[in-house]
Amino acid sequence: MIDEENPGLMIELCEHIGDAFPNDVTQSSDIDCDGRGDNATGIAPDAFPLRKTQQDDNDGDGYGNNFTNGAY
Repeated sequence: MIDEENPGLMIELCEHIGDAFPNDVTQSSDIDCDGRGDNATGIAPDAFPLRKTQQDDNDGDGYGNNFTNGAY
C-alpha cells in the first residue's frame, strides 16, 4: 500500500484475527504490527499506526522520534 502523504513510501500492513491485545481493554488492533495499539486514547498508543518504524512523537512536530537508519 502507498502512503498517501508520502507517495514514495510503501506501507506494510498486517492482519490480526481477533484482538491483537487480549490483555489490554484499551487496545484491540495493531495494523502495522509494531506492537503498539492503534487506539490514540488507549494505553501506550501508536502515534503512527501505519508506520512500523515509528511509534512516538514526543515534541508533536508530526515526525517520529526514531531517527535510526532505515526508519521513515
